[in-house]
Amino acid sequence: MRYIIRSGESETRERIGGKAAALAALHRSGVRIPDWFVLTPDAFEACLDRRENPAAAAAPPFDRTTNIALKDEPLREVSEALARLCPNGGPVAVRSSAIEEDGCQHSFAGQFESFLFVPPAKAPEAVAAVWRSAFSERLQAYRRTRGLPPADRAPAVLVQRMVNASRSGVAFSADPI
Repeated sequence: MRYIIRSGESETRERIGGKAAALAALHRSGVRIPDWFVLTPDAFEACLDRRENPAAAAAPPFDRTTNIALKDEPLREVSEALARLCPNGGPVAVRSSAIEEDGCQHSFAGQFESFLFVPPAKAPEAVAAVWRSAFSERLQAYRRTRGLPPADRAPAVLVQRMVNASRSGVAFSADPI
């Protein structure tokens, strides 16, 4: 199975999440953005200990993620993608890209862990921390207060080349609240 989707490749929001889908749309429209790739939620499932597989376990998701780590084929694909993304070893940003995130109904702003200026060698650890944050009490409380069901899957994880920006900003086309 292929777990990595690179910028410029066509994929659905359901597979790459809201943030990566927005970056893909920007890329298609010709906007210059730092290069990126996304690790699909299937990688999370592949990294679960077989004894902890959600199909076979009754434990809550956050209990299954305590010791989650990138391994086997997903780790190999991420390592290769990082080598292509940052051949000189430059840092990356590692962020969530959940299906519901950055959507019309809910933003999930600040709910998932995000990591900036991550050395490529530490990116797999950051990916696992993003996955764990999807099942954190903070995120579950956010979901409860908005009448959303508990999270039942991990988000896609976006890995993007870092740039030393002199300015940044956010533009809203609708009230984010």
